[in-house]
Amino acid sequence: MNHYMEELLDHAHLQAMVEFTGGSACRVIDRFATGLPDRITHIQALMEQPEKAALRAEIHCLKGSSVTCGFKSLGDLLHAIDLSGADDFQRLEDCAVKSIIQWLSFRNTTSASFPASLKCHDLETSPPFAG
Repeated sequence: MNHYMEELLDHAHLQAMVEFTGGSACRVIDRFATGLPDRITHIQALMEQPEKAALRAEIHCLKGSSVTCGFKSLGDLLHAIDLSGADDFQRLEDCAVKSIIQWLSFRNTTSASFPASLKCHDLETSPPFAG
């Protein structure tokens, strides 16, 4: 199995964030997940540019956000791409989509124990990489 697909999310980190914030961390992670397709598309565009400084900066930024939001596998993959300079867009997109799907499952299971006012908005209405 591909190392970057074994554990997509850091469940312990996510659970701790959700518990610590009373569920409101879900909103932040939802915003991250909702914006992920645009950020991945932006990285793809930067991969096609001859100058790589902007690409490295965007990969570094997204890597940090991924780890902070518990998207462990995505952060690991971005780190490997950053180190190698590989243009592995398809694997990056696949990892992002699968991570979003796992996040939705985790969030829907976890947020059921919080009051409705703290539940996250419905990310399912905006499927990743649609279009």
